[in-house]
Amino acid sequence: SEHVDIIKTVFMAKSSEDALLVRREADRAVQSGLVRLPLIAIAAGDAGKISRVLNRFMTPVTHSALPMKAAPGNESFMH
Repeated sequence: SEHVDIIKTVFMAKSSEDALLVRREADRAVQSGLVRLPLIAIAAGDAGKISRVLNRFMTPVTHSALPMKAAPGNESFMH
């Protein structure tokens, strides 16, 4: 049998509103009890950057010393 410890959802954002919608829906799922596991909920791409700031668990970030970002939209919070 398989065991799941974390849920990660990634959506492509066409606008910053898409990124905010991902966060709102993730919060709603947790508050309703639908999701009981740690949840990573982010929107990909430049328009999804705000979702990485608002994410509450294992936020994907990069470091400014690395030669490239792991994924589009990842920000360095180590300036």
